Amino acid sequence: MADAGKPNWTRKFLAVTFVVLLGLAAAIAYVYYLPLPVLKPAGEKTLSHKIGGKPKTKVRPAKIDKRPTGTIIIDDIGYDMTALKRLLAMGVDFAFSVLPEAPRAADSARLIRASGRELMVHIPCEPIDRKQMKGMRFLQVDQDAAEIRTLAGDLLDLVPGAAGANNHMGSRFTANEKATRALLGVIKSRGLFFVDSVTSWNTVAYQMASGMGIKCLKRDIFLDHDPSARAVQAQLDAFQVLTKEKDGVVAIGHPHENTVAVLGKWVKNGAGGLKIIRPSKMIEHKMHKPTGQQKKQQVRQQGALLYENGKKRAKAGK
Repeated sequence: MADAGKPNWTRKFLAVTFVVLLGLAAAIAYVYYLPLPVLKPAGEKTLSHKIGGKPKTKVRPAKIDKRPTGTIIIDDIGYDMTALKRLLAMGVDFAFSVLPEAPRAADSARLIRASGRELMVHIPCEPIDRKQMKGMRFLQVDQDAAEIRTLAGDLLDLVPGAAGANNHMGSRFTANEKATRALLGVIKSRGLFFVDSVTSWNTVAYQMASGMGIKCLKRDIFLDHDPSARAVQAQLDAFQVLTKEKDGVVAIGHPHENTVAVLGKWVKNGAGGLKIIRPSKMIEHKMHKPTGQQKKQQVRQQGALLYENGKKRAKAGK
């Protein structure tokens, strides 16, 4: 009974020991789970972590533009400077193809280059109806290869700084393999891309350019074969639909009054939700887009990878 009022030293010792061990465990857990800084090469900034808080700098993933893409080329540039300025002021990445011997070709080319838009050469080529060959020199099927190469070179020289070329008219010329090959040889030697305007269903230009290793596209739709405002709007609507059905759609228009007006309203209203890109970017886009065969190969590879991973997990679980 004499010891009843004394402290129980055994219990006190155990309690202190428990508290010390608990504190030690908390300290170990804190150090273990504390985020470590990422080491980077000298000169690069590292993100500092604030204990118990959020990182000072948030890294957000880049937004992916999922809008359908299309290309619009405006042909027959070199006459109407007012129409050209209106089109450039729309702020859309149209491409402009200049007729090299048009009266305002040089002025137009300078304005296009200054605007940062893509400049092309609209090379006059022989049509079925030879009566249409007026006011400029045309490449013709009865010229020999040397003549075609010389004239093509002269026409390209008149539009310095061009990134590519397409044919003006040419329903007869682009159906002739020998003549077309001579022209494409010059385009290839200068490192230009080529757009087949497809003025005839008998054209061999796109297929031949592709076979020669030239970066190329072909026209899918004319916006203003009928230059009335209603017809241009209908073709623009068809262009929008086509961009959602296939990849790499190319439209060609001209600086007609109705075409410029309809395009202006279309751009003001959001361009149909499309992303208009220049021909060179469209070519790059199509080159990096997997083909149907490549997509199938990717699916097979992914399936094989999933199968192998499944086997490893199953083996690890035994």
